[in-house]
Amino acid sequence: YKTTICTPSKTEMKPEIPMAPIQDRHAVYSALLELLPLEEDHLNNLRNRGLPDDVIGKNGYRSYSRERTGLAAQIVKRGLMLRGIPGFYYEKENWRLVKTKRGILIPVRDTEGRIQGLQIRLDDEAKRKYRWISSVDKPEGTGMKSVCHFTAGDFSELITTEGPLQADVIHHFPQKRICAAPGVNSLADLRNQLKTLRHRGVKKA
Repeated sequence: YKTTICTPSKTEMKPEIPMAPIQDRHAVYSALLELLPLEEDHLNNLRNRGLPDDVIGKNGYRSYSRERTGLAAQIVKRGLMLRGIPGFYYEKENWRLVKTKRGILIPVRDTEGRIQGLQIRLDDEAKRKYRWISSVDKPEGTGMKSVCHFTAGDFSELITTEGPLQADVIHHFPQKRICAAPGVNSLADLRNQLKTLRHRGVKKA
């Protein structure tokens, strides 16, 4: 007999909600990070990378796990819209934040310091330890595209590396502007950014 593989038609599949503008994402993610703690083991992990406490606080790292509930409702009470924000979805007449394994939340910032999205460094994963907070497969959810992370600093010289957390650590020592591609297989945004940054004064990368 023949085995038939059934796939949902386009009419059956719910369309992904387009990603909200950067200012909306920054506002929601900033509010989310305000509601979360940075737990002791995660704080020590960051200290062991060479980051002092004031830099850790300024960069906005937080601890997150699937046990944390009610966060979306608290953000909605602040008057912020969650539609189009990667990581949030609408189900049973309520906005919700995706559940994930425990890890460190890492803000991924644009050239202006605004939070574009969140990565999580999972505690207990040997492979794909770093993942985007995304709700692409959820009702009314939105996926997160791979974007570069930027630290502060002068635009005349740019250091490129892989991984937002690594960029933050590197930046602490030479205090130069760092651009981090999300991974070696996700370089499309890096190419686009380098073309744009030439017009903003980058002379050396």
